[in-house]
Amino acid sequence: MGRKYLPQTDAGLLAWTEQFNSNISTKYAEVGLSQAQATAYDAANSEWRAKLNASTNPLTRGTSTILAKNLFKKEIVALSREYARIVQSFPGTTDQQRSDLGLTVRKMPAPIPAPEVAPDLDVRGVTGRTVKVRIHNADTLGTRAKPEGVTAAWIYSFVGESYPSDPGEWEFQGATSNGEFDAVFPDSVAGGSQVWICAAWVNAKQQAGPVCTPIPTNLQGGGTSAATAELKIAA
Repeated sequence: MGRKYLPQTDAGLLAWTEQFNSNISTKYAEVGLSQAQATAYDAANSEWRAKLNASTNPLTRGTSTILAKNLFKKEIVALSREYARIVQSFPGTTDQQRSDLGLTVRKMPAPIPAPEVAPDLDVRGVTGRTVKVRIHNADTLGTRAKPEGVTAAWIYSFVGESYPSDPGEWEFQGATSNGEFDAVFPDSVAGGSQVWICAAWVNAKQQAGPVCTPIPTNLQGGGTSAATAELKIAA
């Protein structure tokens, strides 16, 4: 229970402690409290009521009673937070019980579903054995916007005249969060080979959606990949 959920006014706090006390007086075990704790809270609530009454009654109101009320207010607030934390974390506490006690009913985060649609994929160009592709949402062509709940796209490739239906035969190329990706094929793939590229959206839980229709293209003939060229220069 956060600080803001306890009423700030004295009268509001008394109403809250009365409600809390009433609900734990006989059902303390149902929300994770002991009989001793329920008894202690009942005594604290009674004292808080008495000190508040003394500080507001014209016959007893004065510097000492107001000071006593303010000091005890800190104690009842601290005790209320302590017991509220116990109740909130107790596995047996229901949302209805939390509501009856005046506690915050925490909203459960909505489950993140796996993406339901496939992305669109465009081949932007081929340089040697590097195929530049762009993955985007079909409904937002021209932007980098992704469907709701999507955090990235996974890219797959296959070398051959026709692509396989078995997902296990595809090579995982990598992921992109901005829609741009360079699919690099090893030097073992002959220049001019036909390759296929496809992609799928993925959410924050690493759940992938359907794969788009594979797009074919051909690597440029001969040469070495950029990665190999860099290694030769470094050597």
